[in-house]
Amino acid sequence: MQDIRTELRTWVEDGRTPIALATVITLEGSGLRKPGATLAVSADGEILGSLSGGCVEPQVLEKAEAVINHGPETGNRSIIRMEADDDPLHSPLAPCSTALEIALCLLDTEVLEQVERACAARTPLVWGIVLPAAHSSGITPLTTVDIDTSILFAYQPETQQVYGRQAGQKSLFLDPGLRSSLRGLQEPAVISVGEFRVFASPIMPRPRLIIIGASHIAQHLAAFAAALDYQVLVGDPRERFLSRERFPRSVELRSGRVDRLLRSVAPDRTTAVAVVSHDDKIDDVALAVAVESPAFYIGGLGSRKTQEKRRQRLLAEGLSPTALDRIHGPIGLAIKAVGPAEIAVAILAEIVATYRSGHHDPP
Repeated sequence: MQDIRTELRTWVEDGRTPIALATVITLEGSGLRKPGATLAVSADGEILGSLSGGCVEPQVLEKAEAVINHGPETGNRSIIRMEADDDPLHSPLAPCSTALEIALCLLDTEVLEQVERACAARTPLVWGIVLPAAHSSGITPLTTVDIDTSILFAYQPETQQVYGRQAGQKSLFLDPGLRSSLRGLQEPAVISVGEFRVFASPIMPRPRLIIIGASHIAQHLAAFAAALDYQVLVGDPRERFLSRERFPRSVELRSGRVDRLLRSVAPDRTTAVAVVSHDDKIDDVALAVAVESPAFYIGGLGSRKTQEKRRQRLLAEGLSPTALDRIHGPIGLAIKAVGPAEIAVAILAEIVATYRSGHHDPP
């Protein structure tokens, strides 16, 4: 839901409700999408998001439309359990997974509002679905669809507040074990609480990219990162380069001294810093501040010769070799990139690889 929240809001505002959500709850084997992946279907049949590489969606869409037509007043939702059969050519899961469970429910706008607020404020939140306990028969083929009561919810760990029209009435959220699990949740999980299962997924802060230097490379890099839902800021003391026409509207533009800018935005463990002005007076200052932050990625434009000269200057300024070792330079993956757009691809690829590796802590 985190990835498609903006489009869901547009659907709600346009009156394209009710909206069915299909969410991957459990997965055995590999898969292009993991637990928490969500597909939305509007009342007029439009599709948003995905559950797999395309092998599962056709089987789920019919059930999602049935959920919409069943009516929001009943509270009844579907749980689909799928498993690969002995014929890999006709199995809806082949070759990705051996078993998959998908929960369907109607979108609760109260939950959507909380997800939007958490993403905007970069604050902790857990969203999920309250499900009946697993059937003793375990996973069943796709042709078997159980109509059960499934409740969409959002949970604020700091205040222990529960959001969702139905979820707020569930006493199971008073369970201390569940509260403890939700408070420390780092990845999607299924938690058993009495006669219920609770699928829960944490809202993680959107990764942020701070680009220093509003160069041609920065134009492409900002656009590509914004397309990946990164929160993007471009800073440059040369205000004339920060023309709004050069960057997507979602990208924040700031002028002024780059050292003050970086300290004011306080790069954290979900922040990448790409320094691409190609002006030593700007780049040196930006990198000197960035390496003292917890940013998960710091990169500087320039050849190996340029990197070594910069390193010697920064060492002379008193920075430690360990701090300077954090700089990716030359910036980006070595893909023999030519031109600003390809260089931007190489930079963003290296940022994504570093972020997805989970190495968010500085050495």
